[in-house]
Amino acid sequence: MLHLVDVKQKLLQSLCSSYSHLVDFTLDDCQFTSSVIINSPTLLCLNIVNYEVYIEKFITIIASNLSSFEYSCNDGYGFLVHPINTKAHMLSKFSFRGSGFFEPVGFSGLKNVTTIVLDGLIENLSMYILPYLFFECLQLEDVTFKNCLHIGSIEITSPKLRHLKIIDCGCGWADDSPSEIAIDALNLSSFEYSAQSTRIISFTAPKLSKVFWSTALRKDALHLFNPIAIFPHIENLSMLINPLMVSHSNPMFAS
Repeated sequence: MLHLVDVKQKLLQSLCSSYSHLVDFTLDDCQFTSSVIINSPTLLCLNIVNYEVYIEKFITIIASNLSSFEYSCNDGYGFLVHPINTKAHMLSKFSFRGSGFFEPVGFSGLKNVTTIVLDGLIENLSMYILPYLFFECLQLEDVTFKNCLHIGSIEITSPKLRHLKIIDCGCGWADDSPSEIAIDALNLSSFEYSAQSTRIISFTAPKLSKVFWSTALRKDALHLFNPIAIFPHIENLSMLINPLMVSHSNPMFAS
């Protein structure tokens, strides 16, 4: 782990060549003073975290055995992240926290990813992320959208998706309310959802068995219960609801 270090290409080149058995590498709250290449055939886990980006320096990652990559940015100017080029065909787990993902990072290096977390995006998920995510990343099984500012009506179609979380998304500017989320995932087994704005959610998910559902901030959106009530195979159901909705929900789950 390197903490509060000015990172230059010469430093990374020396480190990767000197430590020929390096498998876990973290750059924490460092500053990139130049564009860099991280080239390590032994590297399994890479974390580039807690950055404030003032100048966009390019990061190229060449790691044939890399399986896990986390990037997080404190976003010093509000809209910047480091443009990242990932060449790691074994990468299966990717976590990204920052304002912009679509153009500076994209999906080209994430073809074989099975787990992805996108946190804090200010981009419109409906326009810039979802139309490409499941088309480009065909192996996805576990997907999390968290604290993403703008989400309108969306469709999620994936035969391999098993776990989906949509957490505190769409509470910012230009948010459409109500809007629809349509999920078509034949192997989906767990779903977690919480948001401040009202959504109409529909499922085609015959294997769904575990649900966490937060409606605590809504008083009148009784239709939110309908998608859950139709599933006969749910084994684990956790809900946060407004007390005013309890009397309305009882008949729906009584059977």
